[in-house]
Amino acid sequence: MENNSIQYTIIDFQNKFAILTNAIFGEIKWPIKKLPDNIEIGQTVTIGANQANQKSDEAKYHNQDIKNLLQELIE
Repeated sequence: MENNSIQYTIIDFQNKFAILTNAIFGEIKWPIKKLPDNIEIGQTVTIGANQANQKSDEAKYHNQDIKNLLQELIE
């Protein structure tokens, strides 16, 4: 796991969102389209701001996407 990433377990799918859980942060909704194809309930996903194979500009946009999604969840 990377410094800016968190592992979540998928516990459900509701409409366009996956319900993810983490022992520290609890449950969150995450857009299914932002998950790998063919992901299933019970699998673990890592949500992170920095991907090793991304260029710095791509990582910057990815960071902003995560911030925007988290802000939507708060509102």
